[in-house]
Amino acid sequence: MRKPRCKVEGCTPKDYYAKGYCGYHYRLTRYDASATSPVRRKPLAALDGHGNKQCAHCGSWRPLDEFSRNRNTDKGISYTNYCKTCTSLKLRVRRMGLSLAQYDELFDSQGGVCAICNQPEEIFGRSLSIDHDHSCCPGTKACGKCVRGLLCTPCNTGIGMLRDSPETLLNAFNYLKGRQ
Repeated sequence: MRKPRCKVEGCTPKDYYAKGYCGYHYRLTRYDASATSPVRRKPLAALDGHGNKQCAHCGSWRPLDEFSRNRNTDKGISYTNYCKTCTSLKLRVRRMGLSLAQYDELFDSQGGVCAICNQPEEIFGRSLSIDHDHSCCPGTKACGKCVRGLLCTPCNTGIGMLRDSPETLLNAFNYLKGRQ
């Protein structure tokens, strides 16, 4: 029996993955992208002349030890397309109900700095935290609609310790202002 082809017009791969799409277009539908484009993304170069691989998200060339081993392949040793830093970011972004494109847009709109203290993420050695309104989504997961911005670790910890209360924050402000 012949395998069905991808239902996106103009798509050339012969592999069928799920719901009528090839693997590439199925992944696009899962991550809120348009699956109607027949254009497949350009494959990344395997390795450069120095044994480095290019990350699919940040585009930087990194040594192979900064990529996780891909255990979902039977082709021998291979590595994931995202560096470990971007993989961690991808998981945090998904837990907050955002896509990587939405995170990048938020990051660019803030200029790559904390929304409160305007310090870049490199100052503290950690990436910016995704802050959300805990009255909408209590806990560590969010729906994506209640994301307020990106904060450095000290600012995120500070407003968390103040229980996201504007009144408590104003009292702390007045207390500090009175001490000057």
